[in-house]
Amino acid sequence: LWGSFQQGDRFFHQIPQGRLFLSLGSIFYNAPDEMCVDRCAEFRRHLAGSDRLIVGQDAPSATESHSSQSSYQTKEYDAFFVRYLEGIQEHARIVADAKSSWAYESNMDKSMHFFKVTALKDMVCDKFGNYKISAGTSYKMFPSWKRDEAEIHEITKKEGLTVKTLGKAKNSGM
Repeated sequence: LWGSFQQGDRFFHQIPQGRLFLSLGSIFYNAPDEMCVDRCAEFRRHLAGSDRLIVGQDAPSATESHSSQSSYQTKEYDAFFVRYLEGIQEHARIVADAKSSWAYESNMDKSMHFFKVTALKDMVCDKFGNYKISAGTSYKMFPSWKRDEAEIHEITKKEGLTVKTLGKAKNSGM
């Protein structure tokens, strides 16, 4: 089955029990807290005693978390980020030098990683009714959640599901 959770909700009852559900891509836990809880609670309603759900999940160890933060401090990543900002500016018709008009920094807020992007000068979005971006305005970009094993277990158990670790990469945070 390929589709959304809602499409699955309409389809799962058609599959005979003794089902094995496989979820790849960390879609259960690499999301905001409320979404993780909703996904677990919704899926729990589909599971019968003989059904199983296998969830592929990655999580950084403390060392990996630190090294992933430092990996954003390279000239290659800077070039990527500046080009991304240039694309946004082209779309919004903002006339400004992206490299000198924005500052960005990598941040962690509990399990959420994001970039804080701050305008260094006043800018105008010509395409969107001359919307003004004032110097000092900050935006969160590219939020992603990377939870450790204990947090995954806590969310899962709180939603009435049982956790069994089937495998784990050496030195992994999950």
